[in-house]
Amino acid sequence: MDEFLRLEYESCMDLLKYYDERNVSLMKFTTGVSSAVVSIVFGFYALGTNANQYFWHFASVLTGIVGLGLIAIVVALVQNRLYFVYPARQINAIRNTMLSTVEDCFSSNQMYTTTDVRAFKFLSLHALMNLLVTLQVGLFWGFCFFSIAHDEKNITGSVIEAVIVAAAPALDGSSC
Repeated sequence: MDEFLRLEYESCMDLLKYYDERNVSLMKFTTGVSSAVVSIVFGFYALGTNANQYFWHFASVLTGIVGLGLIAIVVALVQNRLYFVYPARQINAIRNTMLSTVEDCFSSNQMYTTTDVRAFKFLSLHALMNLLVTLQVGLFWGFCFFSIAHDEKNITGSVIEAVIVAAAPALDGSSC
């Protein structure tokens, strides 16, 4: 039985590392895409007066598509978090079991042994990553909305509407 638990523990640790690295990779990807899209939008604007007449249409389409694409990454991050939690619970159960057999010679455990790890912890790194990607979605949708509804005469109203659209995904609390 000890051999089985050792192999199970090692396999679960490998899964934890894999899902944690996957989360970081998804964050790097979203950061790269977001900075590339901003560069493309500014580059299009810098093309000159002939391109500027199509700038707002181009910006709304591009930022809308990127906003929708980033929603898929938010879903992947949430799914990744769930896949991360199951091996963490298993590791904690194995630790608890193994430590109960050696408690007379090792009583100063410093690692987790609880098996009721919550899937979504508000103050975790994964929740912060989800929140950052959700904010990126909101910013792209906010800019998309602004570029569709922009009005040079009422720029303040357009900015306020865009900020409300941008903040909505992060404020609904589903990213945690």
